[in-house]
Amino acid sequence: MGTDIATRIKSASNTAVINKVRYLTATVLEITLSPAPVFIPGQFINVLIPNNEVPKALVPGNLVGKLGIENILVSKAGLQNGFSGPDFTRNPKFRSYSICTTNYSSNTFRLIISVGHIGLGSLYFKSLKQGDSISYIGPTGKFSFHTSAISVDVSLADAQKNRPRSASVSASYPSPVLDSASSESSVGDRAVFIVTGTGISPIISMLAYSKEHDISGDFKLYWGLRSEKDIFYLSELEYFSRELGLTYKICLSKPLGSPAGRILGESNFADGRVTENILGLFNCDKYLNYTYYVCGNPSAVLDVIELLRKKGICASNIYSEGFTQASS
Repeated sequence: MGTDIATRIKSASNTAVINKVRYLTATVLEITLSPAPVFIPGQFINVLIPNNEVPKALVPGNLVGKLGIENILVSKAGLQNGFSGPDFTRNPKFRSYSICTTNYSSNTFRLIISVGHIGLGSLYFKSLKQGDSISYIGPTGKFSFHTSAISVDVSLADAQKNRPRSASVSASYPSPVLDSASSESSVGDRAVFIVTGTGISPIISMLAYSKEHDISGDFKLYWGLRSEKDIFYLSELEYFSRELGLTYKICLSKPLGSPAGRILGESNFADGRVTENILGLFNCDKYLNYTYYVCGNPSAVLDVIELLRKKGICASNIYSEGFTQASS
């Protein structure tokens, strides 16, 4: 095992216990954990995936070699329980997951896991249950909320990452610091969130941060999904619609019926990809000065960024994060 891997394993000293496991859809798993780390909305954690904890029963035989886990060793006790105990020396790997939270008075946080594919991360999380724990590095990442009304003291967040926490902690990241360039008469923030799939996860944290700190503004969300079967967190979106004035459009690339709006009886749904549905934005010059957050499937992220640049959006106004589905 290389020095770099050994160092990363040793640094994965943060742990969290699983409080709840639930499927949001047939292919999306929500894991609720505690305690919550100090983090900036939009950041992610790197979860340690010890290979020998992946249950062989969940892996089709012809895929074992493809996943690079043909040497998984399972003890007798492990066979009885479906998987072996953790052994961080057997080719461990890390998987990155954005932190999702909607409640800052809670000491919990969520990870939204795509499990509709065969991968080490998805198999690992499908094997876990309430009471199990995970180890991780972080939080980290530069994909974070940029608000004109407040700024987050990143150094404070770094200093508090390993701070002992209790149920009485009232926020998941440091208190906001007033930006000297802002004032009470600020017109608020103007942001367009363009995401696909589980890319909604960090956006939920950003919207919740805005609600927690009374950040007003014009927030628009375009969320690309395949069909109605893939929709989740509608109640959360409706909450932010009421509390923040969020307007959102769920874009279904392969809806079960047509048009999507009539099928669901809501104006918040549309047929087509997000790249098709955001075109209407550029009929109004004001959107040239908005901040754009793009997150999700890497190819979709690149397509959206290319379109935004062609429409005159400055690169400095675009923040992006690509989610991949690694198999090994």
